[in-house]
Amino acid sequence: NPRLFTFFGYGLPLNSHFAIGNFVQSAAMTNKIEVNGSLQTVRSYLYITDLVTQLFSLLTKPTLNTLHIGGARPITIGELASQVSAHFNDCPIIASNKDAQPNYYLPEVEKTEKYLGVSEKISLDTGLKRWKEAEAKGERYFPHEYFYQILLSGELDPSHEGNPEHCWLLEA
Repeated sequence: NPRLFTFFGYGLPLNSHFAIGNFVQSAAMTNKIEVNGSLQTVRSYLYITDLVTQLFSLLTKPTLNTLHIGGARPITIGELASQVSAHFNDCPIIASNKDAQPNYYLPEVEKTEKYLGVSEKISLDTGLKRWKEAEAKGERYFPHEYFYQILLSGELDPSHEGNPEHCWLLEA
């Protein structure tokens, strides 16, 4: 029973209700990042390959219990905007609603990590670098291609790696 939180990576809609996508689009299109809410609002972000890894692990070990799937490292929206700016055009950050009250939306990932034996592998910094590189190359991936990248990268714990001769994805 996964409860999904916030994710990021190339392919995320840039003009929707996802702060990180909006920040990337604003940095690229207007050379500034405008934050409409509080700079002190707290979220966490999980990179797409970590999401796929955790969901794949859940498929192999189903449960009726609720498991939170999301990033383990909290970050304020102001810090997030700064990191996106550093990776995409190094543009100014404008807080348009200085009276906005902060809110907190964070997963409790400890139970998920313990039950599935998984943890967050890709940091926000590394994920933003990958996002920018994929965007520059115009790369788009199908879900099975993300699985293939994960298998080749070695990002999975040894406990999740099986015999390569029995892996349908590597054979394909």
